[in-house]
Amino acid sequence: MTSRGVFWAILFLAGCKAPAGVDGLDGDPGADGEDGADGQPGSDGTDGTDGADGFGAHFGTGPWGISLILDDVVGGTGAGGALLPGDTLTVLFRVEDEDGIPYQLGELRGLEFQLAGPSDHMQVVLDRAAFGSPLEDSVWNPGTQQYALALQTAIPAAYLPPANDTPDFGEGDGDWGGLPLVDGTYRLAGWASIRHTWTDGTTWTEAGNTATELLLGTATALEPREVVDPASCVDCHGETLYSHGGSRTTVEVCTVCHVAGSEDRLSATNPLTTPGASVAFDSMIHGIHMGADRPDPLVLNGFPANPALPGYPDYNAHDYSEVHYPIWPTGVANCDSCHAGAAQGDVETRPSTLACVGCHSDSDIRGGTNHSAAPQPDDSACAGCHPPADILANHADLRGDPAVNGGITVSLVGVTGGTGPGGAFQVGDSVEVEFAIDDDSATLITLPSLRLAEVTMAGPLEHVQRILVNPQDGVVNNAVLDTVTNTYRYTLGTIPATYPAQPNDTADLGIESGDWLGLPLVDGTYRVAVMASIEVSDGVDTVTVGHHDTQDVLLGAATTLTTRAVIDEAACETCHASIEFHGGMRTGTDACVTCHTAGSEDRYSATDPLTTPGATVDWQTMVHKMHNGSNLDQTYSLNGFGFPYTTHNYNHVVFSRFDGGTAQCSACHASSNAWQTPSTLACTSCHDSSATLAHAALNTDSLFGEACEVCHGVGSSQAVEQAHAWGVAQ
Repeated sequence: MTSRGVFWAILFLAGCKAPAGVDGLDGDPGADGEDGADGQPGSDGTDGTDGADGFGAHFGTGPWGISLILDDVVGGTGAGGALLPGDTLTVLFRVEDEDGIPYQLGELRGLEFQLAGPSDHMQVVLDRAAFGSPLEDSVWNPGTQQYALALQTAIPAAYLPPANDTPDFGEGDGDWGGLPLVDGTYRLAGWASIRHTWTDGTTWTEAGNTATELLLGTATALEPREVVDPASCVDCHGETLYSHGGSRTTVEVCTVCHVAGSEDRLSATNPLTTPGASVAFDSMIHGIHMGADRPDPLVLNGFPANPALPGYPDYNAHDYSEVHYPIWPTGVANCDSCHAGAAQGDVETRPSTLACVGCHSDSDIRGGTNHSAAPQPDDSACAGCHPPADILANHADLRGDPAVNGGITVSLVGVTGGTGPGGAFQVGDSVEVEFAIDDDSATLITLPSLRLAEVTMAGPLEHVQRILVNPQDGVVNNAVLDTVTNTYRYTLGTIPATYPAQPNDTADLGIESGDWLGLPLVDGTYRVAVMASIEVSDGVDTVTVGHHDTQDVLLGAATTLTTRAVIDEAACETCHASIEFHGGMRTGTDACVTCHTAGSEDRYSATDPLTTPGATVDWQTMVHKMHNGSNLDQTYSLNGFGFPYTTHNYNHVVFSRFDGGTAQCSACHASSNAWQTPSTLACTSCHDSSATLAHAALNTDSLFGEACEVCHGVGSSQAVEQAHAWGVAQ
């Protein structure tokens, strides 16, 4: 095409309308417009589900405590609401924490009830099965803040069989199963429990137990029966009893299951293990506490069988033959140790076969074996041959008979001879001791009448070492009677410059065990002890009666007497009644420490000197090991004091406290907090594994001493009080 043609073509196209081009990019957003008017309100949403009424959150992390309260039992159709056969009951109860906040039943581990009676011969009326499933069947009433458990089983006309019933026990043995109910006072008991899990995965059960007395039949007045004073149980076992995994914690609850005629649960694989073994409360408790003194051992399979424990399904048999009743000096013969203070504690007025053979297990009352009378079909004639006076006499001890025991009292009048300021003793001073020994009528006991007498001096109280002791028979042979004051005067000896050898000293124990042999005496408070004993006899039996007294004195530059009360002897006496050792002559812990010093050792056997090498009898170590025996990693045996040096092993000992065992330090230390201060001697007496001993050795420096308090001191990360805590959140 010519250039002119192109020109006209372009001109033609420019004059025509062209198609729309592609949209350009969006421009920037414009400014917001004004808000529109509010819309109409929407309709209300659906109401939420109602929350549980009456339940609040427990305070803190727990444990919160638990109490089961029986408010009422309704449904009795007899006079005054007394129960009658055929009645169907409803139990009204609460389960609360220590702040009064109710527990939801889903929080509980267990909740059970049982009805038994009459109070003077307990038998089962409604067993646990009759109460159904309280955790599922109880109904919460938010208005009354109570649970209501309506039973589906009526009160029967006859007693149910006792636990694990077999033909081994019959009516003559107190088994009333199948006999008509007797009018009287009955006990409804309940127990609720919760389970705590510590940070280390271990668990602990806390329980609330309760019981209430009810009338049955035509009885019109409640007649509860208390044969054992619960306070007596507390003395040895602590504030809380702890049976069947911790769910049963009171005697009142125990007695509704452990009724006359109840028997041990037989082994699933060997039904001959404990045939005819009674678990009636009186017989069982006597047998358990009689322990090693019982003619034949008490073995019980127990309840319940735990598939997770060794021995299942043999029901984990428990042998009580190594139990030693801790009441001194009479042991289980001291009936008052449990029964005194109870409303019906005069058990000597009610002898029975079950109660008596619990201890005298070699007597077959029904068959007549080891029983002076003919075979007895029941207990109706017991009191005729065994009046109260005879029972008391057969359980009495000579020490309690004033016609035989005139008594002995040692009084330390004074310790003189110190030449330092304020009468403080110095090296080289002669120690003069004045004391009186009188009987209960304040009449002087002559020295030849004594069985033994001894005077010791030891200290300082912070680390006791014996520095003086009289030679054998030195007091009896050399003390001089002052006829004016009616007291004895005895020269104990001269204060040495260095610590002498401690009792039975050998090279086995050195300074690492606290033995300061050869080191200069340390200024401080020292203790002088005077001990004496007499023998009393009724012509058949002979026993020793002792007494002691102590006085603290100053030594060196010390100017003020300091006391060190690490244990409370009253706490000892709650379990032991009386402190008596070494034939009855040593009678108080304040005197014991003057011989059982750091570095003191067990007496070797004359016939076998290798029996107990290196066995310490240092007071704190020895007492800890004795009480913690079954928990020790190493063997602890002592020959003791006396002849023929019989070896005693303590590894079978189980400390009687249920609330933590030997970890419950306050059981012995009471108000003293000395146990919170760690030391190698004290701590390794219980924690005696090789690893622990190595740990203590590695943290002890020859120059600076022990580093225990860095980790285990009060308030530290691994404080003693935390490691020994029981029943608190960990």
